[in-house]
Amino acid sequence: MDIKIGSYRLTNDSMNFIVSEVFISDGDKHKGQEYQSNHSYHASIEQALNNVLKRRLLKSDSTTLRELQKDLYGMREEFRKLFAETI
Repeated sequence: MDIKIGSYRLTNDSMNFIVSEVFISDGDKHKGQEYQSNHSYHASIEQALNNVLKRRLLKSDSTTLRELQKDLYGMREEFRKLFAETI
């Protein structure tokens, strides 16, 4: 499994679903090279998706509850579209 959701990637090993954040290097030596940092390991796909949602909400620059709600709705719609594409 290798599913990209925004700047995050879901992968798995034999026991876990892994949430990683994807970065593009802007340093001189490896400029433009993609790398990832593993953030968390989960027993279920639902837990992994909730973690991605939480991380994206924590990075939100919302200043009101209405803006935060709009961000949350947008992320959930993105998840729905990802699931619709796979079915």
